[in-house]
Amino acid sequence: MKIFLLLPLFFILLFSCGKSGADLLPVKQEKLVDVLFDFYLLQARIQNNIKVDSTLFSDKKTLLAYHQVTEKQLDSCTTLMKKDPELFSDVQKQVEDKISRFEKSLSTK
Repeated sequence: MKIFLLLPLFFILLFSCGKSGADLLPVKQEKLVDVLFDFYLLQARIQNNIKVDSTLFSDKKTLLAYHQVTEKQLDSCTTLMKKDPELFSDVQKQVEDKISRFEKSLSTK
């Protein structure tokens, strides 16, 4: 399944440098899941050469601006998750669940 082939690309984003624990994340965990999910959609669009339209982000900067997250905040999140495998696993599971729900919604249309 393409999802599981693309997920490692997103989680490469999760490796940078910092502390540990969900309480220390500079953005809420729910927002981080949303950002990573949108990175998944962006990566899928790029890999499939889908043209930009109003429903898709054109690049990483636009995506981060939409979510009101700075690159520094994202880097801090990845640093914390790198040092906290339990947090990393929890975020990864939430992103995978969101992807699954998204896929199901597409298949019912």
